[in-house]
Amino acid sequence: MSWSRNYAPPVSHDSFCYDGRSFYVRVGEHRHPRADPGSLYRLLTYTDPGPLLTKAGKIAKRQPAPHKDSPWHFYQAQCVHYGLPAYTRKSAAKRHLLAAFDAASKTLSVPTYILALEQVLKDEYNEANEVAWKKVEGEQKPEEMNARRGMSAVRR
Repeated sequence: MSWSRNYAPPVSHDSFCYDGRSFYVRVGEHRHPRADPGSLYRLLTYTDPGPLLTKAGKIAKRQPAPHKDSPWHFYQAQCVHYGLPAYTRKSAAKRHLLAAFDAASKTLSVPTYILALEQVLKDEYNEANEVAWKKVEGEQKPEEMNARRGMSAVRR
């Protein structure tokens, strides 16, 4: 059942959470959804291209904004999403994530137990959200329900 509103609080197991919209890993007060392997690989293998040059070969006055790397907690969360230990140092997390990529296809797979946990949390949330919705629905008067839906009590 698809819900347009979220009435239940997020459900969690260890550092994994689901809030009705996204599955994420919580690191301290930070929330990070799983990054797709392609963009994660580009982040991990980024090399500075150097300054932008003019046609004459001189350094251009206007340069693109410098690359801003993600913080350590992003990489720690990605390690957890892909079944690796939660490295707290940014360099260690990046190194182990890069090593986990398949060298030939440059892909990174999510372990089945994490995919199963994601589905369990989604199901658990949907059940909790249904209970919370019924509680809200039971507390409202019929006129309020109709007004909320955009219908007047007079129309039928």
